[in-house]
Amino acid sequence: MIEKGTHNIWLRIMRGEAHQLELGYYVVKNPTKVQRAENIKSEEARLIENEFFEQEEPWNSFYLRERIGVKNLQNKLSELLIEAIKRGLPDIRKNVEDKLNKTFQDLGKLPIQLSDSPRIELFRMVKNCSKIIKEKTTCSNDQTELWKLLNDQFAQFKEEFCALRPVFLIRTSFIGRPRDETFDILEDFIENRKNNASTDRLQQITEVQVTEIIRNSCRRLLTGSIPDLIPYSAARTMIQENQVKWEKPAMNCLNAVYEIMIKSVCETIETTFSRFPGLVGRMEYKVRTWLEECKKQTIDQINFMYKMERTTYPFTLDKHRMTVIKKEYLNSLHRTVRNENRNPTETLEVMALVMAYLKISIKRYTDVVSIGFRKGSGYPRVP
Repeated sequence: MIEKGTHNIWLRIMRGEAHQLELGYYVVKNPTKVQRAENIKSEEARLIENEFFEQEEPWNSFYLRERIGVKNLQNKLSELLIEAIKRGLPDIRKNVEDKLNKTFQDLGKLPIQLSDSPRIELFRMVKNCSKIIKEKTTCSNDQTELWKLLNDQFAQFKEEFCALRPVFLIRTSFIGRPRDETFDILEDFIENRKNNASTDRLQQITEVQVTEIIRNSCRRLLTGSIPDLIPYSAARTMIQENQVKWEKPAMNCLNAVYEIMIKSVCETIETTFSRFPGLVGRMEYKVRTWLEECKKQTIDQINFMYKMERTTYPFTLDKHRMTVIKKEYLNSLHRTVRNENRNPTETLEVMALVMAYLKISIKRYTDVVSIGFRKGSGYPRVP
């Protein structure tokens, strides 16, 4: 009820000139006490309201007609409700989907009713177990967790392996002070150099040490005959001394992969045959036996590759690439010593040869070992 003489105040509020609200105001006329006591119907109340706003001043001349009357207020409230529902629909849908997914997961955990035939039931469970393992090992149905773990191990293997590489030091001077300039195949080989940028813990071979190795080779009269790679025996000695360390990282990776596979497969078996503890033990024994055989096959392959690298003369079929890489390293070494007003020596030839060969052979060895884990021995593959 608006008292007489106060219309101007309410008109200012309606026009948004006072007590402003984001959604503004609406003015309505409700039934009187007498009308409510007589149980006036809604339709009749609206007719009385319309007549009031059309005849009474100042409402009959108020320009914001859409903000007058219960009907307009109802329409606006309906619009606001619809907008609120639209804003909330994504959350409502997500909540419903989450509850549905949880319900499906809970239903999936319920044991399937056993059939009357033990043979058929056992076949069904074995088939289901094999299917789950295959999905994990082939990344089917978004089953990527297993391969994430395996790829982490392969990456760690490469990092550990590359940490065995030697770096060569050439004595130079800077502002009159001696210092060692480092030559490292890391810049041309390793993928993630940020994690391996420090060379402090690597084997460091100085120019003086290489010269001594060449002298020892000459004393033993071990000379080679590979064109452009003389003195070959000194380079071979340095290469083979580095290759001695190659077996351990591969075996570490293999053991880690083996444990990951054992855990993954056994978890699947325990889930599938959870109602039959005795059967779980027998199935796990079979799987462990099979994976142990896979591990032995992989060890044989690693040993074969390792022995081939160790017992044969340093060798590569890609002689052109070997020559190009060696030349690049040699040019870089020559520039360094010439900047020191020194003449290049055969020591630099040996350094360049060893760096070029290790760059090729390390890449070859890590690739072959990684492929062996994936395919050569059945890792990972469903039994």
